[in-house]
Amino acid sequence: MEKIKKIAYECLQKGKVREFPVNTIRLAKKLGYEVLPISASNTIGYDSARVKNDGAAVFANNRYYILYKDGLNPLRRNQVIAHELGHLVLHYDEKSPYYIGVFNENEEEEANRFERYIIAPVYFLDRLLIKNAQEIQEETGYSYDESKEIYKDLAEYWKAMEYNYEVSQIKKHMWFFDRNTRKKIKAKKPSQKKKQRVFDFVFLAMLLVVIWGFIWPPIIGDNPDVYISAQQGLTYHYDNCPVVVRRGTENMIRLKRSDALAAGYTECDCAAEGER
Repeated sequence: MEKIKKIAYECLQKGKVREFPVNTIRLAKKLGYEVLPISASNTIGYDSARVKNDGAAVFANNRYYILYKDGLNPLRRNQVIAHELGHLVLHYDEKSPYYIGVFNENEEEEANRFERYIIAPVYFLDRLLIKNAQEIQEETGYSYDESKEIYKDLAEYWKAMEYNYEVSQIKKHMWFFDRNTRKKIKAKKPSQKKKQRVFDFVFLAMLLVVIWGFIWPPIIGDNPDVYISAQQGLTYHYDNCPVVVRRGTENMIRLKRSDALAAGYTECDCAAEGER
């Protein structure tokens, strides 16, 4: 199983796959295989009647082809192409080039595993914030039972990161997703972003309160009455200031210190701090 997984991930790496769902037609072509619907098999001189299932891997015109049944939905078509690609990658080097016959049960199981590793790489599922088997089913088109098996692989990936080859050799190139996949990732994260924005707002509000608590009291304090001269000066005075005592409060303009500050007045130098 580990060998098949390694081969599948090597194929993804060679194909520079950075999209999800994986475009298996593009992947197969990058690996050197042509992909055609069964209805077009006559263009390569192959008898479509020989294809009994949803797909087949065939040799014609001195090259390998993957044929898939017309009318399959995109997710099922991806599965079929990945399965037949598995046969070509895993088995055809051991067969006659013209071999199109029946694969044994073990070979079919190997192709099934290869298919799953191509269709649902765990590092893609991890980046897409997959939470359960149902989401895997929706993304890949597999049955719920098959999706549960894939989810087990994903859970193991989360817990132990045991797929060392995948982590060190493959995952690093998957961070650069294509545009559509990046949009899909972003669409999966709105709640997280909203929570982060709320947290940032609350943190900023608390920080402002703390800062204002240090700045406001020295400036405003209890906002006492102060006095200014109607004739001259841009300073304000407290009621115990010598200027106020000498002139008398009735001969000066009284206002709140905050209003004096707002009007551009500054504190006088004639009253000692300890006398206020």
